[in-house]
Amino acid sequence: MTRTDILSIVTAAALSLTAETAHARNGVIALAKQETTEQQLASAREIARYLAQTVEPGESMHLLDAKDGRIIATFSVPDRAAYANPKAKLSANRAAMQALLTFAEQPAASVEEIGRADYPSLLRVVGTRYPTDDEADLIIVADPRQHDPRRPSLSMVVRDQVPNYGHVMATRAHSDYGLAGLEGWLEGYAIHYGGLGTDWAVTAQHAHFVEHYVAVSAAHVGAALATFEGDLATLLAQAATGRPMPADQPVLQPTDKLEMIQFYAEGAALASIYDRPLTTSPAHAAELRRAEEVEVGIRWDNCDACDLDLYARPSVHAPVIFYGNAETREGLLQKDFRHSPALTRGYETIAFHGPVDLAALRLGISFYAGSASGGPTGEIRVAIGARTWEARFHIPATEGNGGTGREAAMETGRAPNAAWVMIDPVAVVTGR
Repeated sequence: MTRTDILSIVTAAALSLTAETAHARNGVIALAKQETTEQQLASAREIARYLAQTVEPGESMHLLDAKDGRIIATFSVPDRAAYANPKAKLSANRAAMQALLTFAEQPAASVEEIGRADYPSLLRVVGTRYPTDDEADLIIVADPRQHDPRRPSLSMVVRDQVPNYGHVMATRAHSDYGLAGLEGWLEGYAIHYGGLGTDWAVTAQHAHFVEHYVAVSAAHVGAALATFEGDLATLLAQAATGRPMPADQPVLQPTDKLEMIQFYAEGAALASIYDRPLTTSPAHAAELRRAEEVEVGIRWDNCDACDLDLYARPSVHAPVIFYGNAETREGLLQKDFRHSPALTRGYETIAFHGPVDLAALRLGISFYAGSASGGPTGEIRVAIGARTWEARFHIPATEGNGGTGREAAMETGRAPNAAWVMIDPVAVVTGR
């Protein structure tokens, strides 16, 4: 199919539209690369039809590459009554349509690029280049999950994770998701996100919290998430109607912690350390010095709103694994949503990458935030391969202290204050 043929199809589609439902406003459309040329050409036709329907004389829509914010084209309608006709709009923007089709003819160069958008960077680009003092639309046709193959521990794709509020509130220097300093930059913008399906969601809860992340990020910069929709035609139709913004825009819950919350596919719960049957016989002394496939997890049972943190130091020469240093050469910490009451909470699991000397492994649990009458109680589980052992713990403090004392706890192996408890992993797996 040639460009001329595509432009003819777009023109025919535009002429079939009725204009009475269109909502006139300026804005930006950011497009992610897709897997095939056919998919991208289909999206280009939908975008062209949307532009012909909604951009009124005197208005403009800027088309960007969602991955890097690069300008693809600007669709601008002359401010004359003769250009109210969709065909006239397309004729006046033939160069913009050719640029859109050139972009569409170049699909994703790699699997890593398919559907990718750098959402925080897009918000910065739009706030910097295209601010509005009225109303405007930001339409992002992309997968809502952020992914950088160089940083798998922060990927929303590799591990089906969602960043917590701390990531959104951080600076970009401290988090790939950081939006600090952009407060109010997109005031007046309605954000419409999606258009590439919903196959990425592993559960309904996962989809909800990905949408929640998109919404809180929008709210942080003064915008509002108006549409979150997998079908492109529906996404554009809803953007065109200019429906009222949802009244209940989310509010960020302040936290300085940077954590990724883990979600799991249906049926994966059997693999969770929290749901495995417990081993009744003690571990053999011979395997304690070089235990394979070690995992450690904590959960608590008398304070749903509490936030407890797991710390692990595999040896005196290894860095501490905790929420502020979630992945090291020795292991990875993940927040587990399956038992979590909120996006800022979650039970924690550390999986070690290689053999672990349990006698040298230092474990600590910190009461970070919340209140618990009598102090939080819970269980810690330690797994070696398929076997899992459990022990109870109690933290005396009734209020969290923000992790105060973490350096001393992991350096000395002793609880530095009442908001900490130290765990002997050998005692857990041997019952001593």
